[in-house]
Amino acid sequence: IFATPIDPGRDLLNKSRRQISLLQDISSSFTYVIQHPNRQRVDRSGSFVYKQGKYVIDLPSQRLICDQARLWVYAKRETTVSVQTYDPSSDVGVQRIFEVYQANVQAVHKGSEMIGGIACEKLILDPTDRDKSFTKAFLWVDKRNALPVRIVMINRNGTTTTYTFSNMQV
Repeated sequence: IFATPIDPGRDLLNKSRRQISLLQDISSSFTYVIQHPNRQRVDRSGSFVYKQGKYVIDLPSQRLICDQARLWVYAKRETTVSVQTYDPSSDVGVQRIFEVYQANVQAVHKGSEMIGGIACEKLILDPTDRDKSFTKAFLWVDKRNALPVRIVMINRNGTTTTYTFSNMQV
């Protein structure tokens, strides 16, 4: 009898995907860093609340509210609101953060690391879908609950985007 070898990378990714798919609602603080080889680094922080496809993302300069049909963008400094038809394929939204979970990828387990005091498993993800916006991703998942703690995506244009989550509440 031949045993199928266990692929720890694929196993960890699937466990984390299951956890994400079971979530009905989640809230978290986050930071994101955007680094492009020819541009100034962008550092931002905020929080989001997600419930059954609807979400609120609160950033220092704006608040985004989506009901799956419309997207409201409130510019805090200007105290203005713009409303547009929601496009789930746009770069705006919680699902953009979790794009690595929807992609077909090869996952390689690269050991354990501490991120913000949380014991994590590190994965390197190489997409097999050539239409994805990222060429490589790194994912750190909490050892206790398999939820993401950090996601790093390297995009086709050379931009690296890093999301780090804290105070995640399910």
